[in-house]
Amino acid sequence: MPSTPYDAKGLLKSAIRENNPVVFLEKRLLYARKGPVPTEDYAIPLGVADVKREGTDVTVVVAGGTGPTRAAGRQAART
Repeated sequence: MPSTPYDAKGLLKSAIRENNPVVFLEKRLLYARKGPVPTEDYAIPLGVADVKREGTDVTVVVAGGTGPTRAAGRQAART
């Protein structure tokens, strides 16, 4: 599930090009989110996680629009 406009374009392109059936999910809240989207052609591989920061003690998994709140959670964990 995409969490940024960049992810949405890249994942949708990958889903369209995939020979196997794909279900593409997106949140309506993402439509209002602004962010950089390159005009050139690119695709984000399906089935590969977007690891922002690797840890050793805890695994935090987020999906969709909750991604941007990671920074707030990361900051709270440091205090």
